[in-house]
Amino acid sequence: METIEINDEFSFPPENVWSLLTDHGKYATYAPLKESSLVKEGKIDRNGLGAQRKLVTDKIIFLEDITHFEPFLRFDYLIVDCSVPMKHYGGIIRFEKVERGTKIHWTSSYDMLGDTSPALLRAIKSSSTKMFKEILSGVKRELVKN
Repeated sequence: METIEINDEFSFPPENVWSLLTDHGKYATYAPLKESSLVKEGKIDRNGLGAQRKLVTDKIIFLEDITHFEPFLRFDYLIVDCSVPMKHYGGIIRFEKVERGTKIHWTSSYDMLGDTSPALLRAIKSSSTKMFKEILSGVKRELVKN
């Protein structure tokens, strides 16, 4: 199993960071994605528990379910369909209020299916890590703009 872990800090309160990271339909406006959309609204909050989002990169299409939703603290997601063969065990994004703003802890665990070389596994993990970091950088840029 491969696990990606990203930690980052924002000089904005958790509520501000939360509002961007949970607005699934707007990811493509600041993240390295060709498309992002809310496929299905959540039960209580449109972007919350039970919501389903679609994220499209240059090469991969992800369909993800929001499986846990605690406003300003944490949300979890699970890739339920992907255009590359993989088994996703879940992603967790935790928000921690700190003196200077918000600390983000993002983890995602998965296995690639089929015969995958170690070099390809490293490349996939590296590109996924880079994408997560670029998403968080995009959030920072959006927060500064507003």
